[in-house]
Amino acid sequence: MSGTVLLGPGEVDARDRIVEAVCPRPTLIRDITRLCLEHFLDRVVATAPLPPGPRLYLANHQTGFDLLFLAVTLAGLGHGPARLLVWDKLRLMQYGEMLMPLIERPDADDTGALCGIDLVAFDARLPDRTRTAIAAIAQASETKSIVAAAEGFLQQTEAQPTEHIATALLDLAVATDLPVVPVRIAWGLPEHQTGGRFCWPHRLSPLGVFLGPALRPAELATLPLPERRRRVGAAIDALRPPPPPGHALANAAMLARVEAIVARTGVTQTKAILQDLLLATHPARLTDEGQATRELLRRGQWAPLAHRDDWLARYALTLSDGMITTDLPFDALYPQEQPEPEVR
Repeated sequence: MSGTVLLGPGEVDARDRIVEAVCPRPTLIRDITRLCLEHFLDRVVATAPLPPGPRLYLANHQTGFDLLFLAVTLAGLGHGPARLLVWDKLRLMQYGEMLMPLIERPDADDTGALCGIDLVAFDARLPDRTRTAIAAIAQASETKSIVAAAEGFLQQTEAQPTEHIATALLDLAVATDLPVVPVRIAWGLPEHQTGGRFCWPHRLSPLGVFLGPALRPAELATLPLPERRRRVGAAIDALRPPPPPGHALANAAMLARVEAIVARTGVTQTKAILQDLLLATHPARLTDEGQATRELLRRGQWAPLAHRDDWLARYALTLSDGMITTDLPFDALYPQEQPEPEVR
């Protein structure tokens, strides 16, 4: 799909700059965010010029963390600070384990919003709460763009249409005169339904993100609500290019390691992925906090430390659920000496 590539495949330095812009402090959350962008975000492409000023990015929703990656990337690329709307019923699944580094650290009150991104929860099924949240968001819309899932659930297949657009979001765009930028998140789901939803991309394949031509709020205001929803859903679904050759195998080695950790320890996939991101990365590419957490995970010596006032040790213990086993072949999965930093 033609357009302006805002972030291309393999641009490690660009991802470093994005994360440093939104996570200026050298903390563990910076490490995790940067590694996630490296491994799980293939590209971001704008198929048309983005309108000036704040915008409402409305996206389909494939995996638990995709909108967070999008908000961080847009903010880091200089498209203004972002406010991420999070559906209440998905909030814990999406961000609970990802946010632990901020929640657990002793200076949490001083860290600010996650990577410079405001998280605002709302639930379209609860009108009073939604109106309160939308009112607060509208007050900030003059300076902050908004990133939101068009629907309140995760899709299950790559071709699933975006049909159930939240009325409250469209009302917000019209009331605050925000251009609606349709966003298609692609390549993270199987072609055929497997019966479940995905916190992370299917087979851990990196996502493609495609931004379409903006829809003017004045135009949307003239449409009946059903047509307004159809127009936005069609604009999102029109952005679905095929993945590049070999895309499904891009993270095959990581998938094998993650499956080994899950099978041997019984931790969730999210915790296994976060372990793997740290363990498979050369220490020189991590912050001091990332290096310390990596070493705790590798040596399995977090248990004696977890009772001390050491939040990194508690985080390592939480990631492993206290279930690291002596027969897990860490030395085979993660060689101690790596001649070059591992990048995708």
